[in-house]
Amino acid sequence: MATLLVGVDRIVAAFVWLALTVLIDPMFIEVSFQWPPISD
Repeated sequence: MATLLVGVDRIVAAFVWLALTVLIDPMFIEVSFQWPPISD
């Protein structure tokens, strides 16, 4: 049972890391592309 929980914990951690990477990376990319602000 302990090994099963460890496996589930690793899977959940992997999904959380993947979700955070997918959600945060576009933000950083947009910020980096929009900085410095371009004045039209």
